[in-house]
Amino acid sequence: MIDPVTILIVLIFLSVLVFVHELGHFLVAKRAGVWVEEFGIGIPPRVWGKKIGNTLYSINALPLGGFVRLHGETDEGKTRYPKRAFVNKSAKARVFISTAGIVMNILFAAFCFSVIYTFSGIPKVRDLGYVLIQDVRANTPAFDASFAAGDQVLKVNGNSIKTNEEFINAITENRDRQARVEVKRKDQSVVLYVTPKIEKDDKGVERAMIGVVVTSKEQYLYYPPFILRPLYGVYYGVQDTWFYSRETILGLLRIVGQLLSGVVPKDVGGPVVIVAVTAEAAKSGIGPLLSLAGIISLNLAFFNLIPFPPLDGSRVLIIVLEKILKKKLRTNWESKIYTVGMMILLLLVVLLTYRELPKLISAGSFSKFIDSLMK
Repeated sequence: MIDPVTILIVLIFLSVLVFVHELGHFLVAKRAGVWVEEFGIGIPPRVWGKKIGNTLYSINALPLGGFVRLHGETDEGKTRYPKRAFVNKSAKARVFISTAGIVMNILFAAFCFSVIYTFSGIPKVRDLGYVLIQDVRANTPAFDASFAAGDQVLKVNGNSIKTNEEFINAITENRDRQARVEVKRKDQSVVLYVTPKIEKDDKGVERAMIGVVVTSKEQYLYYPPFILRPLYGVYYGVQDTWFYSRETILGLLRIVGQLLSGVVPKDVGGPVVIVAVTAEAAKSGIGPLLSLAGIISLNLAFFNLIPFPPLDGSRVLIIVLEKILKKKLRTNWESKIYTVGMMILLLLVVLLTYRELPKLISAGSFSKFIDSLMK
């Protein structure tokens, strides 16, 4: 059953991400002396609004985005206060304002990841000093020889085994004959005999297989001295931000490439998927929720870099072209293009929702819905 409280939590969660993005535009615009006419969360119609100073702060009906309405944003001829109009600012100032939301989302992602590492510890990997059998596949030589998950491999044919590589090499050397494997099982030494089976791997190369998953390392959490934890957290948080930024950019390039070639990507998630994943993360605790917040924040940042109106990237492109051509490109049709672009994006949201919502209803819960997407 889909809990209304969970939906509320998800909406607050997504609103925070949008708020962070728009806050970036708001702060830099204010700093540059641009009049911010409205700071809005959600898409109109307006549900609530309050004017503080010269800016109207609003909450709108559709929780699918947000906006900062700047004075003189698209039409130079209609500005009441030319000195405070966006279009009359320098190209440098306009680029900073246009990309401020993107930068804010990246910084917010780094903050989320840093908090996780500061309070949850630093994942580290260390050698076990032996090879551990993690899993035994059914109907394999290892299964028939009574190998079991949790076995510690001590020796193969009398030779001591310490690493995965040593174990794999020892099995490979016995590809045509039986191997004597000594394992430690519940503080007892057990001798097993297994004859490897020759199979082709994913690359078509023949290898000796016995049907086990092994590791010679383990992951643990390292907790630095308390006073140093924030420094460690920031260091590893920035590393995660770089990793997920790279993955996000590559993913967006792949999707754009598919669309340009006439292929509709099947792995693009819409609002229903985002809500479902967020709801499940919220159930798992603050750590997974913060991690997801960082990842979605980066997706929001780099998605906005795409030069498609009304995304931030389109505005940056216009500013750069104006600088290169040394003339204004902003005319009365710019606002119309932004409106059409917004309608196209909303149509895409509707289509994705139409595709995903029946699957969610059929699944009956967010967890089952996510499982169905993985199949």
